[in-house]
Amino acid sequence: MEGPRTRVLVHLEARTAGGATRAVRALVDTGGGAMVVRRQLAEELDLALGAAIGTGEEDLETVEPPELVANGFELDTDGLAAYVVDDDDHGNPLRAERADLNVPASLLRRHRLVLDAPAGLVTFGDAADPRLGDGRGVRVPVGVHPETGFVRTEITVDGTTHGVLLDSGPSCSLVVDHLYRAWQAGHPTWPAAAASVGPANMSGIPAEARLPMLRVAAVEWGPFTVPGVAFAWRADAAFGDLVAPGATASVVGALGGNVLRGFRVEVDYRRAEVWLEQGAPVEADDTDMVGMVLVREADEAAPSGTGYRVAASVTGLGEVRVGDRLVAVDGEPVAPLGLAEVVALLAGDPGATRPVTVERDGSVVLVEAPVTRVL
Repeated sequence: MEGPRTRVLVHLEARTAGGATRAVRALVDTGGGAMVVRRQLAEELDLALGAAIGTGEEDLETVEPPELVANGFELDTDGLAAYVVDDDDHGNPLRAERADLNVPASLLRRHRLVLDAPAGLVTFGDAADPRLGDGRGVRVPVGVHPETGFVRTEITVDGTTHGVLLDSGPSCSLVVDHLYRAWQAGHPTWPAAAASVGPANMSGIPAEARLPMLRVAAVEWGPFTVPGVAFAWRADAAFGDLVAPGATASVVGALGGNVLRGFRVEVDYRRAEVWLEQGAPVEADDTDMVGMVLVREADEAAPSGTGYRVAASVTGLGEVRVGDRLVAVDGEPVAPLGLAEVVALLAGDPGATRPVTVERDGSVVLVEAPVTRVL
C-alpha cells in the first residue's frame, strides 16, 4: 500500500496472454461496480476487447479482465465485468492516481480484504486464510449487497445516524445535498469552502471548482470518534439504495479515504462482517495547503500530454491567479505527476509560503503562494 495517501494503491502482478507477468498499479475501490483498465495496459497484456455497451451517457468498451496476483495470492477475475478507458477520458477514475486498473467491489466480494492504512498494508485472502483469523478489533454492523459487494455502514453526526457507503475509492468523504445543507444550516460555524480542495480535488474536472465542502465537528463510527472530517458535496441522486435490491435502508454519502486512513478495516464479504481497529489519531490538517482547485487539461507540450490549470481560489493565493497554468511547485515540474501528487505538493504549514511557477499570457512567472488552513 502506498502512503501517506487517502486512496488505497497496491502493486499487483498481471499475466499477459503469453504467460509473462507485468507489474501494475491498482486502485482498491470498495465502492467500484466494475473493473476499469487503461487501454495501454489492455494492449500490453493482449486482452480481448468486446462490444461497446451504452450506459445512458456514453458507450463503454468491454475488455477481458486480466489475471491478477497479489503477493502470491490469485484474485478471482473470472467472468468479471471490465471496461477499457483512455487516458484522455474525463470519466477515467484512474487518472488522478496514475493507476493501471482498479480492484472493484465486484471482485473484492469474492475474497476477504484487510485495508490496514496505519500499517501501510493491504491483504487479500479467502474464507479460510490463516493470515486473517476470525476478525480483529471491533465488529460494526454493516449490510453487504449480495451482487455488487457494496458495503453499507452507519455513522453518527450531530446525534443523528446515517447510512453511508464504505468507499476506499474517493480520497474525501461524500454527502448528499439535503444533508449537507442541513449540517451547514444547523452549524454555521463549521468550516466550509465553496470549491473542492485538497482530498476533494480528486478528479481534476471543472465541476470541482463549484462543488462545496464542509468539515463536520466529529464522526462517530461504531465505538470510535473521528474529529474534524471533511465532506464533499454530491447530488441527492448520487447514491440511492445500495444495500440490496429493493432495500429501503438509504445511503446518503460515502465514508472515504480521509476517514479510512485512520483504521485497519477488515471486510469479510462472505459473512457480511466488518471489523475495525483505530490507529493513532489523524489530524484534521488535510486542507492545510495553497488554497487552489486544479483542473486537468490536455497539454501537448508536456511530456505526459497533461497539464494543470488553476480553476478556483478558496483562499488568497498571493500573486497566483485563477486561469494560470501550474508549471512547478518548489521547483518540481507537475506535468509528469498525477493530480493527487500535485495536490500533495501544495500542502504545508499555515502561515508559510510555497514557491509556485505558473504560466500566464505566454510568460513563466515564479511567485510565492501562501499556505492556509482552508477548512
